[in-house]
Amino acid sequence: MLVNDIKVKELPDKNEIWSVAKKYDLNPVLSAIILQRGIKDDFDIKMFLTGERGYLHDPFEMKDMYKAVELLSEARQERKRVVIFGDYDVDGACSLAIVYTALKTLNFRVNWYLPDRKKDKYDLQKKHVDDIALMGCDLLITTDTGSNAVEAVEYAKKKGMKVLVTDHHSITTQSKPDALVNPQREDCSYLFKRLSGTGVAFKLVVAFLHKFALNPYAFTDSVIDLVTLATIADVMPLLDENRVLVKMGLETMVQKAHVGVQTLLREANLYKDITSTQLSFKVIPKLNSAGRMGRADLAYKLLIENDPLKALELYKEICDLNEERLALEDRAEREADEIIKEQGMTKDNVLVLYNPNWNNAICGNVSSKLNKKYNKLTVVFGKMEGEEEFVKGSARQKENINLLELVGKCEEFLEQYGGHKEAVGLTIRPENIDLFRKKINEAYGTIEKDEAFLCDISLKPEAIDINLCEELTKLMPYGACNEEPLFLTRNMRIAQARNMGKEAQHTKLTFQIDTNRFIEGVIWNQKDERLAPGVVVDVAYNLEINDFNFQKLPQMKIAALKIREEGN
Repeated sequence: MLVNDIKVKELPDKNEIWSVAKKYDLNPVLSAIILQRGIKDDFDIKMFLTGERGYLHDPFEMKDMYKAVELLSEARQERKRVVIFGDYDVDGACSLAIVYTALKTLNFRVNWYLPDRKKDKYDLQKKHVDDIALMGCDLLITTDTGSNAVEAVEYAKKKGMKVLVTDHHSITTQSKPDALVNPQREDCSYLFKRLSGTGVAFKLVVAFLHKFALNPYAFTDSVIDLVTLATIADVMPLLDENRVLVKMGLETMVQKAHVGVQTLLREANLYKDITSTQLSFKVIPKLNSAGRMGRADLAYKLLIENDPLKALELYKEICDLNEERLALEDRAEREADEIIKEQGMTKDNVLVLYNPNWNNAICGNVSSKLNKKYNKLTVVFGKMEGEEEFVKGSARQKENINLLELVGKCEEFLEQYGGHKEAVGLTIRPENIDLFRKKINEAYGTIEKDEAFLCDISLKPEAIDINLCEELTKLMPYGACNEEPLFLTRNMRIAQARNMGKEAQHTKLTFQIDTNRFIEGVIWNQKDERLAPGVVVDVAYNLEINDFNFQKLPQMKIAALKIREEGN
């Protein structure tokens, strides 16, 4: 991607960089990155570098955890009927799987319920409570949802159920269950607020095991693969406790994963040294497809299946759904291209698209694809099954602006919206879409933007070597709030440029560092005739190891380039 400018973040104090590097035997580049990310005191640095289980926090520090454990104890002792209500994404399926299998193993009378993403609104609804009541329920437990379900929780209690909510979402209007376990509560003093829904569910079971002097460590080892998948899938920050959990999970996943997870890994050709990035691209999208296509139960069943042959059958069903999803997304993308062309939207700063034939479940992925293709903020709306009055949409961006703030400037035309800086979900009446499109394009001009591509640290060409590449693995696992470091090296002269891939869709550049030394860089899914031998560029890149013909060499994974004019 060619950009107009590339900048570097401000570096921490040099003395501090060298002090941390010496104390922890680190390359100064690593110590600078760690400090840059706000990890500064000894405890946090040790926790970050080691990721040992001893750094996990006490679950009873979470508000209402004692109440939650008492509800579980009472249900077990009195043989009460328990139903667990989950969510339809990966985090929801994993959290449901952890609580259900734990309670089943501990001899609870337990059942489960999953909503349908294509038909149901998000969160616990009254109609779900009616369905659960028909199943027979004395204690309703929610996982990854329920904090804001005021009416549904009250409705369940009127039907004679006790309600235990486990969740991690921000609370707008707090529901009033018998116990609300959510570190996002304002009155919760838990040391780390950003656990996944599965992380909170995991803490609930650990607390229950502690109370009865059972072995929480064996339980941790048995479910750490699910906690890892959910934390990565829900884009939780890979810092503090999440980093410990994911690091543990990645280290043991191949040997100790559930049969269903082992099936996912094997079919993705992942056998050792698994990374968070590999799970993000090769495993999690398939699990997500089940929920997006209205079959979240398949993902859940795969996660709890103990028979390898049945797990393979479930995996194949999910793959079929994934192929169907991809086909729907490809068709929607082509139709979106036609709408953009026919309606002359290429001059718009924000692309706003709607087709009544699109299902809202695929809108997020379609929005992401169009965002990358057109390099513009993109909002895609689609229909909900059985809903005539409203449509739902997803917004994606790749600019340095606050998308949630931008959408908020158009709230007069929206029924509901929420999200964060990079992604937002919206609900709107179809007749207001054109008004929303006009308003958001007007509002775009009022939002503060940083046009420069931002990197972590500037490197001289001679600093790029295999030793640095290998030491950078200490920063793994990468993810939200601990992204793969972006480096900037200026004034790199292209010695060779060529296209590669089946459709020549990628670009490989070779840069000359000195008389006898070269380094290669790859730009995935992009090519540009301006990148030719002799051209001088500033390069923004991640560093990786190219293990080829038994030789390890540093390689640039290029994120952005700025062409420099000679003499500048």
